[in-house]
Amino acid sequence: MANKGRDESGRFIKGHQQFNKKRRGKFMPCQNCGDNFWVYNSWLVQKGKYQRKFCSRSCCTFHRNKNVKTMAEKKEWWTNYYKKHKEKLILKAIKWNAENKQEHYKHTVKHRKKEVIKYRFYKKQRHYREKNAIGNFTLEQWEELKTKYNHTCPACNKKEPEIVLTVDHVVPLSKGGSNTIDNIQPLCGSCNSKKFTKELRYG
Repeated sequence: MANKGRDESGRFIKGHQQFNKKRRGKFMPCQNCGDNFWVYNSWLVQKGKYQRKFCSRSCCTFHRNKNVKTMAEKKEWWTNYYKKHKEKLILKAIKWNAENKQEHYKHTVKHRKKEVIKYRFYKKQRHYREKNAIGNFTLEQWEELKTKYNHTCPACNKKEPEIVLTVDHVVPLSKGGSNTIDNIQPLCGSCNSKKFTKELRYG
């Protein structure tokens, strides 16, 4: 025989008021259908909010499916949220990093191993900023430029992965050259060193 307020599978029927006089609690409105259901005080979390928000599993599932967003929508939402609360989020991150130095270090090492190319690129960009270089270019623009040169060094005609292409400024920064993509050419490390401070565009 099925228990009162439950269906054949043993789940609570929608709208069933689970109640026990020995346990204190209160009625709360379901966030999906608006019906009141009984919530025990033992379900309280630290901040004083009730964990349970729906009167039944069906309401919970329906609410979740109703609010499912695509990856593009999520990305757009987080981008707008970050722009709106940028200062607050940065301060929060700085505070967390200071309080959890060991965890932050582990996360940074793990992320750097995963994104080696990105970190090398950002390190170089920081070096250029310290030299007060005029202009900037993105990692996407650099990848497009390498594709344009067919991932080949125009000076020695060697191709990746045999060599690693590096950023070379046609007009060197020391001679007033800019750090924009139109003043960049991809050269292997050896050819880049041989060029030194000469104003040469290969290819």
